[in-house]
Amino acid sequence: MAKNLSFAVALNLITSGFTKGANKANTALKSIQLQVRNLSMAFAAGAIGIGSFTSQVLQSIKGMSKAQQTLKNVTGDSYTYATSLKFVYDTSKKYNQELVSLTGNYAKFFAAARGSNINLRDTQNIFDALTQSSAYFNLSADETSGVMLAVTQMMSKGRITAEELRGQLGERLPGAIGIMARAINVSTAELDDLMKKGKLAAKEVLPLFAQQLKIETMNFNPNSIEGSINKLRNTISDLFATERMQKIMADIINSITSAFEVVANNIKTI
Repeated sequence: MAKNLSFAVALNLITSGFTKGANKANTALKSIQLQVRNLSMAFAAGAIGIGSFTSQVLQSIKGMSKAQQTLKNVTGDSYTYATSLKFVYDTSKKYNQELVSLTGNYAKFFAAARGSNINLRDTQNIFDALTQSSAYFNLSADETSGVMLAVTQMMSKGRITAEELRGQLGERLPGAIGIMARAINVSTAELDDLMKKGKLAAKEVLPLFAQQLKIETMNFNPNSIEGSINKLRNTISDLFATERMQKIMADIINSITSAFEVVANNIKTI
């Protein structure tokens, strides 16, 4: 009887222990499942409110890092890079133009001007005038990039051609052809003739064009709708402009990626 009782007690203890262990494991598993579900719900809910903003921030970080690296590569030395970066920052702030695209535009602009032997002062004056005109005509960041590209191509070719002036610059910058004609004191018909003959050297004409452009677009409004939007974007970009902050953000993104990899690798078990 004692032996039977001992066996029954032992069996009961084993069974109870197993049941408790199973219940504990089941409770822990449900807890993990609940956390995963809550995490998913949090991301889903958050995506509605902050998904777009987060995307904008990440694009700004990526875009600024790329633009700065390009500018660093074309300027060649730390001093020229630092002064160029300051020039772009000051220009962006003065005209409330989008900083990331403006930095990338200036990198290409700088490289083309150097290749055409246009001095730094003229390069910056031309770029400043084009940026001012973008604010004056309330151009979008993409339209401004198109304006910069047209002039960059003129500098790369070393001369003013109808393809860039009429086909690219004229389509984005209202009155560009007339402004160019007034800059060199000729009629538009004479301007066309000079372009056909290839007699308009970019190095000589573009500084004059910049002067005339500054005069005719001086009454710009930096606080237009487009300018105000750019100001908001620049505030975000400015926050992540330093290499130190970009490294911090890269570390954060890598940590988040690692966390998701752990979940992804164990999702079937969970």
